[in-house]
Amino acid sequence: MARTSYFSLRYHRGQLVLRTGTFLIGRSRQCDLVLGNPLASRRHVRLYVNDVRVVAEDLGSQNGVFLNGARLKERTVLKHQDVLRFGSDEVVLLEGGDARFPSESPTDLLRTPNEEPTLIPDYRLALLSPREREVLTFVVHGFTHREIAERLCISIKTVESHKNRIGNKLELKSRAELVRFALDHGLLRSSWSEPP
Repeated sequence: MARTSYFSLRYHRGQLVLRTGTFLIGRSRQCDLVLGNPLASRRHVRLYVNDVRVVAEDLGSQNGVFLNGARLKERTVLKHQDVLRFGSDEVVLLEGGDARFPSESPTDLLRTPNEEPTLIPDYRLALLSPREREVLTFVVHGFTHREIAERLCISIKTVESHKNRIGNKLELKSRAELVRFALDHGLLRSSWSEPP
């Protein structure tokens, strides 16, 4: 059986594994990669990812997307080590290995609710959606399901569903295991404060 290639993005000192489907980059908290760059649009660029290629599309951003220094004008297939730049931020596309068993542990960026990026050296976190990452951060900081539901304006059942999916994706069953994982990966911060 042929190995399946995987794609990832190098961003600052981290690396994010790209799953099959779409990957949004921009300032919106709903994006997969959230930028703090004021020159970036809320939804700046979309990547379409499958087993054999990654296609980039500018989503009508005001300041544009640049591919290897040239403005991106249409959907374009990316190649290994292509550089996408949006304002002062840039990502580099990397290809190689098997997505299920990467030869190096890619790093994911998890944003805590106060918007400070934290580098997490565990590829499993790349499997979590932005909302699941947000729920995880509240869970490991000791919030109850009811408190999380109130703060995120979702139902308690939805919180429980997110927590179950997080546990399945991270292969952890209890809150204690999630907290241990958070401690091991630097997710718990003494200066953490919840969003307004």
